Amino acid sequence: MTKAVLRIVSFAFVLTNFMAGLDTSIINTALPKIVSDFHASDQIGLITGMYLFGVACSTVVWGKLAEKYGSKRAFLAATSLFTAASLMGGLVNTVDLVILSRLLMGIGGGGMMALPFIIYVDLYPNPSDRARINGVIASVYAFSTMVGPLIGGWLVDYLSWHWVFLVNVPVGVLCIILTTGYYQPKTVAKNISHKLDYVGVIVMICLIATLVYLLQSVGSLSAIAIIVLLVVVIVLLILFILIERRAQMPLIPLELFSNHAYMGQTTAEVLILCMTFAYGVYAPMWAQNVLGTSASLGGGTQLASSIAMILITRIGSGLYDKLTPFKQSTIGFVFLLCSAVLLSAADVGKSYWYIVVSGALQGIGMGLTFPLLSVTFQESVDKRLVGDATTLNMLLRTIGQTLVASVYGLIYNFVIKQSVRGTNGAVSIQMMNRISDKTFLNSITSKLDLLLRHIEFNGIHAVFVLVLGWAVLALVVNTLTWQHIAKSLVTKKT
Repeated sequence: MTKAVLRIVSFAFVLTNFMAGLDTSIINTALPKIVSDFHASDQIGLITGMYLFGVACSTVVWGKLAEKYGSKRAFLAATSLFTAASLMGGLVNTVDLVILSRLLMGIGGGGMMALPFIIYVDLYPNPSDRARINGVIASVYAFSTMVGPLIGGWLVDYLSWHWVFLVNVPVGVLCIILTTGYYQPKTVAKNISHKLDYVGVIVMICLIATLVYLLQSVGSLSAIAIIVLLVVVIVLLILFILIERRAQMPLIPLELFSNHAYMGQTTAEVLILCMTFAYGVYAPMWAQNVLGTSASLGGGTQLASSIAMILITRIGSGLYDKLTPFKQSTIGFVFLLCSAVLLSAADVGKSYWYIVVSGALQGIGMGLTFPLLSVTFQESVDKRLVGDATTLNMLLRTIGQTLVASVYGLIYNFVIKQSVRGTNGAVSIQMMNRISDKTFLNSITSKLDLLLRHIEFNGIHAVFVLVLGWAVLALVVNTLTWQHIAKSLVTKKT
């Protein structure tokens, strides 16, 4: 493969990573319009969470399919599914089909994010070259999270929310053409005799789906239904563990769960993503529905956070020799805590720039902690388990975001409904569903407008109070875990 062809192929894979990352955030600024069009404020958790749910269910499976059928075939299948689902999302006319398209996009996106890392082993056999391309991917992913809300806001303001889906179609087609025409694998698929752990896959999907449904629907379920679902979750978890213990090719090596250093750092990463996910979804809603900004300015709340993260990530690499990893991570978690304090202490009168500054502090904390954690958790496991540890880390992070999306939606909807009840009929849920509808807002009194914005803020504020709890817990987990990490590093060096 010539250098020119290598660049073309690498560009295609980096572009798919960009698309998959983009769709974790581009939907956020379209949410108010989608909710308004379909009168579906109670579906926010599903709209945001289904993409990550699809990623969670498929990431490990795509890796196994690449082993069995070849990475090129698996990658083309994943990208084709993502592209077709994006087209579907842009053409549907019901919220249920929007949710379904997000799920299918997530399944395809799981392969688009995971498979390039397998393919890069084939394209870049030299570890230093592979490390360089991984650095490019990290920068591109950070950039995609930065421009996602901005692109989404622009599309919503000047076209329609449907285009946050349709924009993926030409890019997906381009990636498929480039991969088909230029990528020729150096290695063929392994002729493995043992089968894919299909039973484990099915049980894992059922487990995740049941848990997400329970969290999403707990507010409307009876006590008996909740108990039944909890029992189902426990039974499925036990069944999955038993299956994985006997599987010839287990999806997840269970011994990783007994590694305290690894699990501690992975938990800290999950908590960080829980914080950033809340800001990514609810800060644009704060700006649009409470402050009355445009969708573009709503997406702009993410700009300072993403820029700070990119800059600090570059600066942070120079701090490794000056600070111990524990000190650097602690400083980062303190910045995350400061951001959470500002967000949870806010009132309805805070300005747009208050939101932006809070996001910038979060970006600094993210830049100081996340790249560091991505290295230390790998150093905490045996070399033979580094690949499995990386896959499990990605899976747990995705599941964490999926579950927390449902939790946030549950809290937001509960507080909104309680606040509406407190108005004694002056406000209805139907009114709250139209809070981003300019025509509706212009037709009501300023007093009612202000009341709607206060109720909206109450729901958003409740989410950020939970974020403060995540920040405190993350700082504690990092502190308690570091001794285990240090011991693992010393043992590995000796």
